[in-house]
Amino acid sequence: MPKLTDKQRLARDATRDLNAELLAAATDLARGRIGRARGVRIQACTAKTRSPMSELEIIESQVARLDDKAFAAFRAWFVEYENMRWDKQIETDSKAGKLDSLISEAVAEYQVGKSTPL
Repeated sequence: MPKLTDKQRLARDATRDLNAELLAAATDLARGRIGRARGVRIQACTAKTRSPMSELEIIESQVARLDDKAFAAFRAWFVEYENMRWDKQIETDSKAGKLDSLISEAVAEYQVGKSTPL
């Protein structure tokens, strides 16, 4: 077996660690233990271990290896996580006044009868 370079060894170890994190989270989700799975932090590379693969490439590779049940659990967690981030962004934008012009425009259109009932 050929000897691994330091970069290859670091990439292998980072991939192994990420795989363990993803599988643990997916297993917890599949068993209904969502709390722990929400706390999973996917860290493919730390300050000490820089891999030739990007973090995204490592995550993509590990997700592609999940079985159907684990993938369904991961997808459910990810959709919930994505929705939480979206809600947080909307809240931040709203507090910063970034939505004020859109709200004013919608109210003005409503007041002149340009809206339709839902």
